[in-house]
This record gives sequence, C-alpha cells and structure tokens, in this order.
Amino acid sequence: MLLNDLPNEVLNNICAYVETSSYGQKGDLTSLSRTSRRLHILIEPRLYSSLDDKKQGSLLKYLRTLLETPSLRRHVKVYKGCQTTTVRPVPAGGFSTLYSGRYEIANGADLTPLFGDNLKAVRKAVDFITFLAEEKDGDRWLEDIIAGSWHAVTALVLCLLPNLQSLHLGIMGDRDWPQATNNLIDPPYYWLKRPLMRAAKLQQKQISSPLAFEQLTTFSITRHKGVDLANIHQAQLMQLLRLNSFRKFVAHDWYIMFWNTSEKIRLPIVDMELINCILDFEYLLDDDVFFKWFPHLERLRYEHLDNSKKFHPQMITLLIQSLSRLQLPLRELYLGDTND
Repeated sequence: MLLNDLPNEVLNNICAYVETSSYGQKGDLTSLSRTSRRLHILIEPRLYSSLDDKKQGSLLKYLRTLLETPSLRRHVKVYKGCQTTTVRPVPAGGFSTLYSGRYEIANGADLTPLFGDNLKAVRKAVDFITFLAEEKDGDRWLEDIIAGSWHAVTALVLCLLPNLQSLHLGIMGDRDWPQATNNLIDPPYYWLKRPLMRAAKLQQKQISSPLAFEQLTTFSITRHKGVDLANIHQAQLMQLLRLNSFRKFVAHDWYIMFWNTSEKIRLPIVDMELINCILDFEYLLDDDVFFKWFPHLERLRYEHLDNSKKFHPQMITLLIQSLSRLQLPLRELYLGDTND
C-alpha cells in the first residue's frame, strides 16, 4: 500500500511519531512534508505551530515568512521571543541574504538596505493594522522598525498571529534599557505593549478581530540573558496583563516593584508563577497592593530569589496573611526560595 493511500488518521499518527520521537528533529518533519502534497497539507500546521525567536537571528526571517505566506499565520499557537542588544554588520545582497543568515537587530541599526522591495510589504502591514485599529502613528512605528527596534518588529510579528495561544518573551528591565533612536521620550515596552493593550480594549468591548488575541491564555516574561536581576514595575505589568482571555502568567528573574493605587483592577489570571523573583514586601503588604488585583487566583508558585535578601519565615507569614485577607480561591500554594 502506498503512503498516500493511508487514511488521514494513520498519516497524522505517523507525523506525531516523527515529531515527538526522541530521535526526531524538526528537520525530519520538514523532509517528510516534502514527499507529497497531501503530507505537506497535514504537516504544515505542525511545522508552524510554534515560532521560537530565542535562537537569535530568526525574528526577521519569521516576519518575511508571515508577510509572504499569510496562510501560515493561522497555524501559529506559540510564540517565543528574545530581545537582542547587538547588531552584526550589514551583509551585501539585500533582504534575502539577511533572511538566509543569522543576523541580530538592535536599536540604532538602519535596516532599509536589508528590506529592499520587502519594505513595501512591511509598510502595507503596518498601514493595515493602524487603519483597522483606528490609530495614527503608523509612520512612527515603521520608522522604529527600520531603525532596528526589537520591540517594534516583535509587535508587528505578534499582530500577524490571530490564533496565538501562548506568548513567551525574554525582555530587559528598567536597568540599561536601550532607548530607541526615535523614541527617546517613550517608556520601555512602548511598541511591545501596544498589541496587548489594543487586544485588551477589543476583548473588553467584545469586538471580534484578528487583533483581539481571543485565544491567548498564557503569557510569560523572562529577564534578558546576561542582565542581572532587573526591575519591572507593577504599572508595566498591568499594561501587559489586561486581556480577559489571560489565565496563566509566569515571570522569571525579576525584582517586582509596587505602588499603591486607588484604581480598581481585576485581572482574570488563575495560575501564576513567580520564579527566581523578589517581591517588594514593603509595598506588597501595604493594603495588599499586588494580589488584590488577582481575585480569581487558584494556583500560586513563588520562588524567592535567594540573594542578600533572604526569604525569612516572617516574610512567608506576612505573605500568607496577605493572601488570607483577600480570601482568594487558592487551591495550590508553593512558597520557597532558590535553594529549596
């Protein structure tokens, strides 16, 4: 019996085995997809279900692929991005050469010679998104993309992923944040937070849109590799976590700073992990400023970063008292430090 004569169920089982086998590589699945048109149709969603930019140099390759083949956008369920801080020399040969290699982008780089004719597709995508969202800063966004702003380019990629379910970002904190050449007055995350804030407004108004991220349930942020424990402010987090669809939030390697506010914010997060983090206890326990924003929290894992500020039993007691006062519907609670 020929391979093409097998039913889809059997072919899908074969694809799943190749994908999950300890001996298999993603390249094996790619090779299998090239054996027939039918297998290509079955395998394509698996190949593009996850995009991982943590392998530096792949961000612009993903952007080109998504612009040139719009049909692939619907397959992407997971996106992993990592901010880069350096730029390599611009190669000769234009945009296609860039995509075929592993090049990093950084603020201050001029990507115009690399984009070439593809710059029209980038401009068209930016214009369409800003028109759909009724925004007027498309030219500024495009300028920062060309200038090599990682979060401006990442924001565009995210806007092209309507079925995204899980978003994982490696970003820098307030310390040594590289300012974009055209955005010196803007706070960190200016472009990166825009897709999430836009989606939050659409979800709150119950407007179905490709920009609404209606299936996005998981969000994680990790400090940029090579950067010591970085600060992230509660105000910055709240701008990123307002989507009604969010259910799980994970943070790695952050000093989370707080402030008290009369603003009534209720986030739908039910599962939260703060790994190798430091909570600012001085403000955390002042009117329970942090956890009161998560009234639906059912699972909490907090691993205190064990440095000069030890996670003393007194801190554990104060934290439990804070959680008890809020009467959160917690079903699972883990408190410890990095030595546990």
